[in-house]
Amino acid sequence: MRTFPSPVPAGDFLSGFLKRIHWAGGLAVVFAGVLSEPAHAGPVVINEIHYHPASEDIREEYIELLNTGATAVNLNGWRFSDGVDFTFPDVTLPAGGLLVVAADMATFTSNHPGVVNVVGNWVGQLSNSDEDLDLDDAFGARVDSVYYADKGDWADRQVGELDEGHRGWDWVAAHDGGGMSLELLNPQMSNNHGQNWRSSLVTNGTPGVANSVAQANIPPLILEVQHLPPIPRSVDDVLVTALLIDELGSGITASVHWRADGAPSFAIAPMHDDGLHDDGAPGDGVFTALIPAQSADTVVEFYVEATDADLLSRTWPAPALDEFGVLLGQVVNALYQVDDSTYGGAMPLYKLIMTDAERQELYDIGHGARTSNTGESQSNAQMNGTFIGMDGSGTTVRYALGIRNRGNSTRNRQPNSYRVNFRTDRRWKGIRALNINGQYTHVQIMGSVLSLKSGIPTADSRPVQIRVNNANLGNNGPETYGGIYAANEAVGSDWAKHWLPDDSSGNAYRITRYILPDEFNYRGEDPNAYTNTYAKSTNESEDDWTDLIGMLRIMGTNDLFTAEA
Repeated sequence: MRTFPSPVPAGDFLSGFLKRIHWAGGLAVVFAGVLSEPAHAGPVVINEIHYHPASEDIREEYIELLNTGATAVNLNGWRFSDGVDFTFPDVTLPAGGLLVVAADMATFTSNHPGVVNVVGNWVGQLSNSDEDLDLDDAFGARVDSVYYADKGDWADRQVGELDEGHRGWDWVAAHDGGGMSLELLNPQMSNNHGQNWRSSLVTNGTPGVANSVAQANIPPLILEVQHLPPIPRSVDDVLVTALLIDELGSGITASVHWRADGAPSFAIAPMHDDGLHDDGAPGDGVFTALIPAQSADTVVEFYVEATDADLLSRTWPAPALDEFGVLLGQVVNALYQVDDSTYGGAMPLYKLIMTDAERQELYDIGHGARTSNTGESQSNAQMNGTFIGMDGSGTTVRYALGIRNRGNSTRNRQPNSYRVNFRTDRRWKGIRALNINGQYTHVQIMGSVLSLKSGIPTADSRPVQIRVNNANLGNNGPETYGGIYAANEAVGSDWAKHWLPDDSSGNAYRITRYILPDEFNYRGEDPNAYTNTYAKSTNESEDDWTDLIGMLRIMGTNDLFTAEA
């Protein structure tokens, strides 16, 4: 049986210089790496990205380059080798100059008639979710690389729309289909981090001219936050670590704000980079603080705050917004949970951790009423959570993700099934989402095995154990086959890249429910006639159903044409 895709470097790009931290016997051992992060391999940097136009017309996409150096650079033979495919003509980028690379020159010129520093007509299209953009010189050497995303540090966490009585949390960003481009704040800092990018203040961006959000001094970047050990026991103090980077190179102060779930206020633990607090070498940018041991089953929420010498401050996770876009403050934070139990099973163990209030809300949704395709149990409201995965490859932690109930007719069956949506800037094992099903799991696992053995592309499925805030909610009924959950690969663009690497940009559809007389039938040219049976799993924002309709017109049950004849 095939397993999930191997890990990819998205979100782990600091691994070459970050400290290697191990936990053994309650002691954090920190091995120092280099002292600072290089901003770029060369002076030419990716400075602006228009990856998701509001029109959904991919011809409006563009990428802007900036020469941060003091001398001109000839780009002849340079190319974008990943994300899109484009080889540069004989063009020179002057010192401090900008050059726009347009997806389609005619469309760009129509939209931005005053911009003349532009080349274009690339092959491919930019992902509306996340993408690795690689810029190589004429000799194939990597000049710059940006992995942009539409979630995590590249977006804001906001109260979601009302959905069957619940709101949950969504990710929002004006550069993600909201009419703005994605602009770099400070080109003297690394452009590999979402905290150094922001949505343009100008509709359709600022191609060919200075970025509307450009700043020479920004708050410290707060990177690679983690807590150790990943699953603390009640006797363990917890070490929180973070890599902090600032233009000034020194003068950073930082602290961890933490509280046991339900406490009225946060305690503050100062962070240190002096070489005396399990933080590696002094002054290396890795800061640490200790959160004292807590009782078994306690959920702890925390965030990191960093301030530079000019008193510019940032927190991670960032403050959330209400449904109107007004700042709420630190209400959606990183989480961990104390666990004194021991797991000795052979299956992977996945732990879902939420505040008790949000865990209860998800429970209420999963036990709510269902009337046809509506009702409380049909809500897709996502709770903020931490995912901890334990399998043969080790233990991995992902913060600030979305957890919701899932399923069709089994939404309020017990145990509930879950959808885990990882941040696109911090994937897990290369995937953006994981379906964890609690009903008829043996059938799903066996069906996946048989399909894959037969050479039919389908979703991977593996048996796992699930703990929700330390509780094992699996039962021993026939639907769950002894309390085993099925962890299923989500059908979407990741699935397409996994199974159809030579044609991964096409449309994928899932049959979500059956209707009479036949789900595989032609129903005319209106896409709305198909949405109660099929769910579009890729290229959703383009909303183009012509391929499915065309296939069913030829291959499907064609009662409509028969009746007309």
